[in-house]
Amino acid sequence: MIYITLGTSPYPFPRLLQEVDIILEKIRSKEKVIAQIGCTQYTFKYKNVKTYSEIPFDQNIRYVQKARLVICHAGCGTIMQCIFVSKKIPFVVAREKKYREHIDDHQKYFARYMKKNNSIETEDLIKYIRFPKDTQKTGASHQEIVRNLKKFIASFP
Repeated sequence: MIYITLGTSPYPFPRLLQEVDIILEKIRSKEKVIAQIGCTQYTFKYKNVKTYSEIPFDQNIRYVQKARLVICHAGCGTIMQCIFVSKKIPFVVAREKKYREHIDDHQKYFARYMKKNNSIETEDLIKYIRFPKDTQKTGASHQEIVRNLKKFIASFP
């Protein structure tokens, strides 16, 4: 199962959903997809998908744990949840100001930092859908991720 989560931001994020939709159709996937899409209005062409605007926290955790792979926005809480409750590295797409997906580009900066520290994946979604990574293969420990996150936060004035 593929789990997509866009969080609860009041800004729509159809760009991520459209990219996943196109890839799943292209590779002729039959895999089940569960998508928590928040306020985003999007109709998938891919048929094996269930969408929800909101998912209760405990159910969200179960989906993250159960999923073969997680695709998400670059929200700090979402990324940390994926890393700590699962051994999988999430594929992350940052919301961007230029697309009116958020008020600024903080997600882009956070995603860049987490990618540099091997905590997330941000490149080649089609390859990631076929061959997701897990934290055991990267060697990134939870303690190391927390240390890196603290450094990132401390870098701001």
